Amino acid sequence: MSAISAVDVVKRFRHLALPKQTTLKETIVKRLLGGSRNRRSIEAIAGVSFSVRPGQVLGIVGRNGSGKTTLLRLLSGVYAPDEGRIEISGTLAPLLSLAAGFHPDLSGRENARIELMILGFSPKQIQQRMDQIIDFAEIGEFVDAPVRTYSSGMMMRLAFAAAVSVDPDVLLLDEVLAVGDAAFAEKCLACVDDFRKRGKTIVLVTHSTQLVRERCDVAMWLDRGKVAAFGDPVEVTDAYYQAAKESERSEVAVQKRKAPLRTIVVFGNCQAEALANIIKKDVLVQSRFRVVYYPDYETPGQARETPTPEELNASALLFSQHGPDPFPYFDQLPKECLMVRFPSVDLNLLWPFNCVNPYNRPKPEFDWGPFPYGDRIILECVEKDMPPDEILEYYLTGWPRYKPDLNRLGQLERARLETRDGHCDLKMAPWVMEHFRNRRLFWTVNHPAQIVLREVLQRLIHASASVDPDLQDADLEETQRVYFPAGEQLSIANIPIHPKLAEELQLEWYNPHQSFEVFGKVYSYEEYFRRMIDYCVSERAAAAITAPA
Repeated sequence: MSAISAVDVVKRFRHLALPKQTTLKETIVKRLLGGSRNRRSIEAIAGVSFSVRPGQVLGIVGRNGSGKTTLLRLLSGVYAPDEGRIEISGTLAPLLSLAAGFHPDLSGRENARIELMILGFSPKQIQQRMDQIIDFAEIGEFVDAPVRTYSSGMMMRLAFAAAVSVDPDVLLLDEVLAVGDAAFAEKCLACVDDFRKRGKTIVLVTHSTQLVRERCDVAMWLDRGKVAAFGDPVEVTDAYYQAAKESERSEVAVQKRKAPLRTIVVFGNCQAEALANIIKKDVLVQSRFRVVYYPDYETPGQARETPTPEELNASALLFSQHGPDPFPYFDQLPKECLMVRFPSVDLNLLWPFNCVNPYNRPKPEFDWGPFPYGDRIILECVEKDMPPDEILEYYLTGWPRYKPDLNRLGQLERARLETRDGHCDLKMAPWVMEHFRNRRLFWTVNHPAQIVLREVLQRLIHASASVDPDLQDADLEETQRVYFPAGEQLSIANIPIHPKLAEELQLEWYNPHQSFEVFGKVYSYEEYFRRMIDYCVSERAAAAITAPA
């Protein structure tokens, strides 16, 4: 049995094409002489058929104008199909647009009550659900303010909270998760997951192919009102992405012939370089900008490339990472060039004993040596000439004797990150401190995971909207997914975290049995520290032998 069934659905809209008139007199004369308007219809949905089982999440993707919203309105009953049939099993709650059905002069509370009344709930049932709606929406005292004073994010919170409070059998969502902050979006996605577990059916229209791949059971790609692909989310989104990029490449070629490219300069450390590599691969960005990365550090034996006068003169954006030195060519940038300052994102709290390893030696196969990330507890034991077995035993079982005050360290870490944010336009400290427990944000102290880069990218693009509003349409999330797969470790090292630290910090993502890839070699947690201890003890002994008497 299907929760949703659509068979040969067609929806047409009348299109009026008025002949071009030059004067009022000409228009009146042509009407009097029997001139008529040209009428034709457009098939917004052309013979669409599909079915969705109870408990499934269907993700619908497609370019703007492909018919996604029209199809959702057909499913919700807002439009009636001109041909074909649609069958929905159970109760339905559509969330088709922000503020749909909301009266701007009524408060959020009043609008929520009216929406529930329209859906047939009694006053008692409405009162029982109001507290749930207000708690979920998290808009506080604004619930009693007119909704015309709401931001788009607040509107989305209220609309989503009201829709899910109905506890429908079928939930229709049209791009509502694209508005609002990341934390609330995660809360909404958790609600979607709960609906699916309880056998509810969800149809989700979105431009985020990553969301479709991660949260949907089946996917549909609509193209000009027709089903271009239907089935496995990975296969459908891959096909959609490739077709969209081919189309955009053609547009890029045309755009390049029309106007000269402007420059986006990205300045900073290796994090900034990773961001630049993602930005420059996006097809929409390529149509308007050249992306130039300039490091804020020097590599031994290598001279830093100097930006050309052409690149500097055409600069429209400078993404400058906070550091000890400013961008050295800042005075050569045009006055209208917008600078967005962002922080280098790191987190010492996960590795509280991290320090430089004095025994680490560069090797021919690897310039940085095998163990550049030292551990203060281990190095102190090495300095005391403890045997390797005793050092490992102490490190693994002696946590109560050397553990730090994690509450105090957490306070200091937040203060450090907030101080750095004070020099920047983007503020990352609150986001990092909020999410490090439930998501793996870092591979090492200063090597972030993809989710961090994605968040920084989204904020950079949002901050640069005044330079080119179309940048908001750049699908950097999808570009990142294609060129930097989610399971791929961006850092060359994945430094183990002490299991007792993970336990006390309540790291939800931590797996003590996972393997750790460090500079091309894979270790278990215990193996990594065993090798580090043996290496440091060996290097210390070798240094003692070669030291002058």
